[in-house]
Amino acid sequence: MRFKFGPALHQLYQAASVGGYALPALNVTNSSQIVAALEAAQRVNSPVVIQFAHAGAQALAGKKIDNQAHQASVAGAIGG
Repeated sequence: MRFKFGPALHQLYQAASVGGYALPALNVTNSSQIVAALEAAQRVNSPVVIQFAHAGAQALAGKKIDNQAHQASVAGAIGG
């Protein structure tokens, strides 16, 4: 299976591969964690991948939003 990435993300992954370093992926569940992750990455001048689990993304959208067809999880991940 081949995944498609945007050019900038692909270049970042290539640089990490060639340079022999990892990119951190932080699983967040609220906006405070998103801000903390971005501030830490900025402080050390490092890229970071912000990752959302299904339930974490739903929590960002609001627990009262219907998630029957995953619309709350999608909205939370986009809004995050």
